Amino acid sequence: MASASVPNKAVPDDFLLRAATRLTLPSQAFFQAYVYYHRYQRTLATTSQPQPNPGGLPNQETRPQSILLDNHMVILGCILLSGKACEEVRQIKDIINVGHHIINPDTPFLNVGTVFHQLQSTLETIELCLLRILRFDMTTDLPYPWIRYICEGQVEAYPEVQQRVTMNHLMQLTWAFANDCARESSIVLNHTGRAIAAACTATAMLTLRVPTPVLLDKWSKEWGRCSPDALQGIVQKLEQLYSQQLSLDTVEPFNFD
Repeated sequence: MASASVPNKAVPDDFLLRAATRLTLPSQAFFQAYVYYHRYQRTLATTSQPQPNPGGLPNQETRPQSILLDNHMVILGCILLSGKACEEVRQIKDIINVGHHIINPDTPFLNVGTVFHQLQSTLETIELCLLRILRFDMTTDLPYPWIRYICEGQVEAYPEVQQRVTMNHLMQLTWAFANDCARESSIVLNHTGRAIAAACTATAMLTLRVPTPVLLDKWSKEWGRCSPDALQGIVQKLEQLYSQQLSLDTVEPFNFD
């Protein structure tokens, strides 16, 4: 691991997604790990003080005498922390071996030894660094508790929705969109979990071609507790993630009254 040559495709975003999948993290822990990583990156962007660089997983683009924490090890630290915060703890040895195997797919898993202990010590050090960067605030406003509430509300309150889609189908697609929101820092760092859930529900309804009132001020305030502009901004970020044109004008809104 210490001598790994990281493929270009193993960029941090992809690395987190693949590691979380192999560790079978639930959505809540997966989302929270992304939020921790975004908060770490925001701290780097807003501080002029160089950061220490505990040894980790070097890649082809690592600068000599790097002033940053190793991104791959930071991501593993975020996964370790999120598992603890969500009570979905993963063993350090499993986290290290998953990270090692993603970067070195043709090598066997690490046995307990000098290299393993060095990486374990590095990961524990990074965990403490992350806690300081997060100011020991590991709470995250997640969208998932709101998804069922909002989706059920659409099906129960609006016959037009009930006629077009089942509750489970709407929830599954909304949940998938919420998972993808985690990858976009401008969404998770600037919007509440409820607003994200409402925007993902609106996006799911657009995708399913269900009549949706997302343009209505009343709907965004009632279900998302946010402004129409905020909700539309999240939907547009999702459009960019998928490189699609999910226009809010493609489906005619129906009337509440």
